[in-house]
Formats: sequence, C-alpha cells, structure tokens
Amino acid sequence: MKKRTFTYEEIKAMPATRQEARDANSDWYYTGVPCKNGHLTPRPTRTCHCLDCVALYGTNSNLSESARAHQRTLMRKWRREHPDYHLRYNASPENAWRVYLANFKWRNKDRLDHWTEKDFAYLKELHTEMQRLVKETGIKHRIAYSEKAKPGQPQVTLYSEKYRVIPTGSRA
Repeated sequence: MKKRTFTYEEIKAMPATRQEARDANSDWYYTGVPCKNGHLTPRPTRTCHCLDCVALYGTNSNLSESARAHQRTLMRKWRREHPDYHLRYNASPENAWRVYLANFKWRNKDRLDHWTEKDFAYLKELHTEMQRLVKETGIKHRIAYSEKAKPGQPQVTLYSEKYRVIPTGSRA
C-alpha cells in the first residue's frame, strides 16, 4: 500500500485530537504521540489507524489468500488456547453491552434509520433487564422485536419500545 505523505505545514495545521478533527470536519489529525509501534504519523479521522502501520502491515484485504488462510489458522489456534476469553470479556456488563449493541446494529441495519439516543438508552435498559433475569431465573432471555402493540398498551413513542425481553425456554 502506498503511503500518503504530508508537508510540515500540513501536519502543523492538523487538529490535535480525533474529536477536534471530527468537529472541524477534517479528514486527518496529528496527535504527536507515537502509535504502539513507535510511529509518528498523521492518522485518518475515519479509522484512526497509524499510516506507517497500515503501509507496513496492510489490512486483510491486501493479503494473499494463503496469508489470510495462515491468519485464520493462527486465530483458531489462539481461540483453542484461550477458550474462556470471551466468557471473561462478557462477564463485565459494559463489555457485554458493547458486544450486544454491535451485533444488534448489524442485524437490524434496516430498522435503525430513525433511532435516537433515547432509543438506544431504552435498549440498554432492556439489555440490563435481560441480564438480571438470566441471573435470577437461570433461564436464557432475549430481546425480541414485536411489530404489533398489545391491547391496552400506550401508543409507542420510541422506535425501541417495540422491543421486549422474553424467555427462550432454555437454561443459561
């Protein structure tokens, strides 16, 4: 991958943080802090990856099929050696919420166009309730989408209010 180069004046004019770059609608920012591999280069606001690291190591899409197969083999080996990693990671409620939210957004891309912060806050409350019910009852629960409102329920004001926590019937 060809590395993008910048002049000293361009780097000096860049925002110092990613948030400043977002606020200024800038494509690049420069922190002056080395990346984990010791490189001092501007970073793209969209991905925040170090340009030297990307140029040296590339991304999966830049790898040959045999290199990708080797990476998959290494990942499988790592997962076999660390079978309880995801259990420890998900043991933290905040980490479990992040994983759930990422999966939820991917599965429901077509429904989330009009969602607001209040919708996601309500979804987080449902997730917390789901975790509480699993701990208390020992039965797995899930958050399910219900298109129809039940009789006697108030009019839905948030898109997320169409979701409910329901038991799956299996033991946790």
